[in-house]
Amino acid sequence: MATVLLPRSLGELFPDMTRHLDLDCDTIGAVIEQLDQRWPGMRDRLCEPGPRIRPFINIFVDGQRAGLDTPVMTASTVHVIPAVAGGCGPAPSVAGRVVSIERAAVSIERAAVSAALRVAPRPGFR
Repeated sequence: MATVLLPRSLGELFPDMTRHLDLDCDTIGAVIEQLDQRWPGMRDRLCEPGPRIRPFINIFVDGQRAGLDTPVMTASTVHVIPAVAGGCGPAPSVAGRVVSIERAAVSIERAAVSAALRVAPRPGFR
């Protein structure tokens, strides 16, 4: 049986969902069908009409990107991973100087903490 690993974000939509399970399927399409049988509506979260996997859902079989017709072996591991939006544009710069991503991240984090400290607390919030 293939091991299927589901993201925590789907658990918020399907509260009784198990994040790790073993399924006996021969393709990713069959995996999605079994998931939908267990948790109705799962197919709609993973696929769009066509059918095809939604653009912001990534499915990997044994570390390789997969489609609905990708074979699944009994010893396979299937990861369902939602894409993370955002990214990095041009190299970050401070006063016109290019800086490392790590240094830019620290600067952004400090700015966010500083901004959060300036926000007035809500009444009754401690």
